[in-house]
Amino acid sequence: MYTKWSEQLLTGNEIIDKQHKEIFEQAARMIESGKTGKIESEAGKIIEYLEGYYNRHFTTEEELQKKHGYPGYEAHKEMHQRFREELGELKHKLAAYGASPELTTESVVLMLEWLAKHIDKSDKILAVYIQNTQSGKSIPDSRPVKP
Repeated sequence: MYTKWSEQLLTGNEIIDKQHKEIFEQAARMIESGKTGKIESEAGKIIEYLEGYYNRHFTTEEELQKKHGYPGYEAHKEMHQRFREELGELKHKLAAYGASPELTTESVVLMLEWLAKHIDKSDKILAVYIQNTQSGKSIPDSRPVKP
């Protein structure tokens, strides 16, 4: 499991990579708040921040896909929507049950594992597609693989 940013997660697209790294840094803050006993006060704020950040990140990716005519746009957008729903469920659990260390761990695991799989199976394909369209290379089938 990825709990911190790794160069293995680089897609080669500067914008996407910068945003992915930010998500990992914020999740690391959440992990740290659990270690220092500040989980109750920090978890809600961090989840709220991450929810907004994921939404901005997904919007950025989807705009890049439309701009470059990415053939996997609809499938990629659907993956983003399913994740938004999962994150919403987690947010609801946090509100209903409080920010226990167990629920916080579940939150971090969901966010980071999903993101790492999504990067590896979908975002890297997207980044190659964008690089190829920008350089005028021929483009093989570039549909994302569902994680």
